[in-house]
Amino acid sequence: SIVEQTRQTLSNLDAILLAAGSNREKVLRVTVYVSDVKHWPEVNAAYAEYFGTHWPARTVVPVGTLHYGYDIELDAIAALS
Repeated sequence: SIVEQTRQTLSNLDAILLAAGSNREKVLRVTVYVSDVKHWPEVNAAYAEYFGTHWPARTVVPVGTLHYGYDIELDAIAALS
């Protein structure tokens, strides 16, 4: 489901941030690509659950078909120190 994909994507982000010596509190900006804007309410709820009270700048881009048939992809910029 889109919720499972969103949670997995954010879990992957946690792993990348940890490997880089950062964490979700240091995320400055996120671009979220979704296959269909109809997914936005569920994606937004999972995103809010993940970030809590920390709200980095965000752009949401409905893009149609994503690689490997996934419904969500994101890229993030985070501080290291």
